Amino acid sequence: MKKLLASLLALSMVLVGCSSSSDDDTEETTTTEETTESTVAEATGTATGMGELSVTIKAEDGKITEVTIVGDNETPSIGQAAFEDLQQQIIDAQSADIDGVSGATITSGAVSEAAQAAIDELGL
Repeated sequence: MKKLLASLLALSMVLVGCSSSSDDDTEETTTTEETTESTVAEATGTATGMGELSVTIKAEDGKITEVTIVGDNETPSIGQAAFEDLQQQIIDAQSADIDGVSGATITSGAVSEAAQAAIDELGL
């Protein structure tokens, strides 16, 4: 699509350059506005930590933009408390290869495993 628009723009510039000129001082401006459609996809992977948990990954144009972790059986003060940090680690790493959270080793491993399943489903 970009090549086609670039070719059309170049062709229009050649045609304008070859047209007869008049003596007036008017200036022609051609503006080509390219609209691109972004590709948004979402997938969910599951794994077992202290209980079953799920990681939903939203990607836009092949880049992880949002991560949601749900694990009601994870210990609230340990595993669930680590969710926000783990979500950010996945976004920052753009992969499931994360450091995890100290003290929430089981949850961190399960989140990484579930994230990898979602990433694989997305083809990232």
